[in-house]
Amino acid sequence: MQTMAMNTIEKAIYNRTELLLGEDVMEALAGTRVIIFGVGGVGSWCAEGLVRSGITKLTIVDSDRICITNVNRQLMATTKTVGQVKVDALKAHLLEINPKVEITAIQQIYCEETAGQFNLDEYDYVIDAVDSLKDKVHLILTATASKAKFFCSLGAALKVDPLKIKVAEFWNVRGCPLGAALRKKMKRAKTMPAKKFLCVYDDEVLPNRGHCQSCGTEKCMCPKAQDGPGNPDLLNHEWCSSKAQINGTTVHVTAIFGMTLSGLIIEDIYRRTLKAEVTADSSEGNSVGAERASDGLACESEEARATADVSEGSSAGAERASDGLACGSEEARATADVSEGNSAGSEGSSEISRVRDPWKTPEAG
Repeated sequence: MQTMAMNTIEKAIYNRTELLLGEDVMEALAGTRVIIFGVGGVGSWCAEGLVRSGITKLTIVDSDRICITNVNRQLMATTKTVGQVKVDALKAHLLEINPKVEITAIQQIYCEETAGQFNLDEYDYVIDAVDSLKDKVHLILTATASKAKFFCSLGAALKVDPLKIKVAEFWNVRGCPLGAALRKKMKRAKTMPAKKFLCVYDDEVLPNRGHCQSCGTEKCMCPKAQDGPGNPDLLNHEWCSSKAQINGTTVHVTAIFGMTLSGLIIEDIYRRTLKAEVTADSSEGNSVGAERASDGLACESEEARATADVSEGSSAGAERASDGLACGSEEARATADVSEGNSAGSEGSSEISRVRDPWKTPEAG
């Protein structure tokens, strides 16, 4: 009884999404496995977008605990959650949206030394929302060599204009300092991604107008403790002191970055599902039409013989002419069936073409 009630609740949660996307796409979403590296200002919103859209198998990876300075932009960061492990706090929040979602929360730094802990071939999609340049390069190279489809977030700091946020293939990104730094580092090391991938980026770069007097200094506001939740080796881990500069951020920008990443996954699953159905429908329609067309050709031959008999004036010929006309009608129906099958395929193809193709995003100037 409890399982039935939960299934009903889950169905209701995604009612509006299913109304738009259809039951088949929702089934595809529920069967998709996604891993997100970094659940800060970008990654946390990506996780939110995925779970609210119907993804039910999600792994989230981050090493940090919540700092008071995260509250301005990170989904699970509130004054009540400061000090909690980020992935644990985010997991608790996501389970409030859908208690049946399978969330695997891993408190870990992704780097060359820990990369072996993650089998990326087990996932359908990999999301990169990490900050460290060195670790980001390693994740890009590893993820693009896996079976998973890979999406990447570039720098989301120092921006206020939401209309400047774009999506482009990695090598076509222009105006993003992080994108340029990644490409430069890869070229110097002569290590290139194994396949192309899309990035969310923004070419706006504003100066910091304020002054940071805490982060990265002895006055750092990140939680300090002798003991606490999570991995004891990461109890007081923080990134600020290792950064050359602390940059300002706004939630509307980081949230759009994250939601865009989730949207790229949802759209990709939607397009793939529709394409598979159109292919199946066209094949079935052509098969039926071809079968009836074959019958029509046989009838055409019968009609020709009947006409010859009529010209000889035989009564048998008149009878066959009647049969031939009936077959001619059957041939017309066969032609109509072929046309109908092709029409169904064209209609489906048209529906797919109306969906924006992110790979054709105009290159930034």
